[in-house]
Amino acid sequence: MSEGAFSDPEYREGYNRVAALLVTLAKSQELVIDVGCGVGFWSTLMAKHGARVVSLDQLSRLLQKCGGRTKRLKLESKISRILADGFTYPLEIALLMVQP
Repeated sequence: MSEGAFSDPEYREGYNRVAALLVTLAKSQELVIDVGCGVGFWSTLMAKHGARVVSLDQLSRLLQKCGGRTKRLKLESKISRILADGFTYPLEIALLMVQP
């Protein structure tokens, strides 16, 4: 088994519990804001289950990886990406940017 966090059974169990919780919370067409989205794992998981997602991160390289993941999974219509610091970015603007 590879080194790193995923080789730890307790980490994997916690990770799987979070994923299961997010899947139950992701409602069809509901808007979710993923602050600190990183590479977009949680964003794409929730989008696959019907949610519309605003993926916010302050690191452009991570947001680019999120975009690549979004495209590979054909979820572009469900996920909007915003380069910003989640602590200072006014969420009202994020919400306005994704209004249908």
